[in-house]
Amino acid sequence: MAKTKTIGTVLKLLAASLAVGLVLAWLDIRPQEVYREAGDAARGAVGQVTAALGWAWDYIIIGAAVVVPVWLVFFVLRRLRGRG
Repeated sequence: MAKTKTIGTVLKLLAASLAVGLVLAWLDIRPQEVYREAGDAARGAVGQVTAALGWAWDYIIIGAAVVVPVWLVFFVLRRLRGRG
C-alpha cells in the first residue's frame, strides 16, 4: 500500500513539474533566472531581518538591564521558598 502511495506521489510531482515547466517555457523563463531571482529575494529578506534586529538590539539590551535582574530576584525568591 505504501509503495502505491509513493508511486502516486511521484507521478503527481512529475505531472505538476511538467505543467509548470511548460508554463515557464511559454513565458520564456529559464531555470537559471528563477534560481537567481530566488537568491536575490533570499538575500533581500536576510538584509531586512538584519536591519530590523539591528534596530531592536539597543532596545533589547536596555530592557534586559531591567528585566533580567528583576527576573533573577523572583527566581531566587521562589527557590528559597521551595527549600524553606
